[in-house]
Amino acid sequence: MALSPEQLKRFWIEFKVYKDPTARVELINHYSYLVKITAGRIVTSIPGGLDREDLIGAGVIGLIKSVDQFDPTRDVKFETYAIALVRGAILEMLRDEDWVPRPSRDKLRALDLAQMALESKMGRPASEREIAEHL
Repeated sequence: MALSPEQLKRFWIEFKVYKDPTARVELINHYSYLVKITAGRIVTSIPGGLDREDLIGAGVIGLIKSVDQFDPTRDVKFETYAIALVRGAILEMLRDEDWVPRPSRDKLRALDLAQMALESKMGRPASEREIAEHL
């Protein structure tokens, strides 16, 4: 059941002012949809060894952190704040699971881009020498 704006405001007050753990749970449950939306936007194909539930789990950790750290007195929408933290938690988990060092991944990306650029320019697959010269 979706919470009304008045209920949400009341839960924020109960949690932030009175430290009510029940209000915290209600807020987390209400905003849980943000985790699925954000996870779906970040990763279209999940790397091997991971499944969608791993991404959701990392996103939930980001959501809990966002509820705990959010300051409702500031002029920021909670959804905007939470999506940033959920996204960050999912990306951090993906980075932790990636066994290939970032510089190596960057070199592979540059190689792929060079290969695609040369193929579109020449209308045929590029040779290793042509790719090497391009890089």
